[in-house]
Amino acid sequence: MEKERIDITMTAVLRSKVLRQTLESFCKNVFYGDRDRFRLIVNIDLVGDKEHYKGVVKTCKKYFNNVVFNVSKKPSFAKAVIWTWSKVEADWVFHLEDDWIIYRKIDIDNMIRILKERSGLACLRLYKEKLPKGKKPMIF
Repeated sequence: MEKERIDITMTAVLRSKVLRQTLESFCKNVFYGDRDRFRLIVNIDLVGDKEHYKGVVKTCKKYFNNVVFNVSKKPSFAKAVIWTWSKVEADWVFHLEDDWIIYRKIDIDNMIRILKERSGLACLRLYKEKLPKGKKPMIF
């Protein structure tokens, strides 16, 4: 069975080292397997040395074959999110920030299955910490 295509939207600034750690952890633990099913859509805000955006793009292309990017002339987180989301083409979207790290495996196909089974859900969120014993995640 062919896996679902997924767009990954990401906002970034000029921190190639931080971005490399983020993409390394997510590619190892979430976006593993056939990397061609993923498309990375990244907005790069020019915060810092403006020429470093080339390093950010290079880092993105190291982890993904299909990268769509925008280099904003004027940094704005809100506009970055709007731009990345306006470029989404896949049925499924995973939003990522350039400074997140994930330490355990997450089955993204299971996440898609959950969303398909529960038509009332619009999104899932990954919890930062384990839920206290007996607590269940909120489902709206």
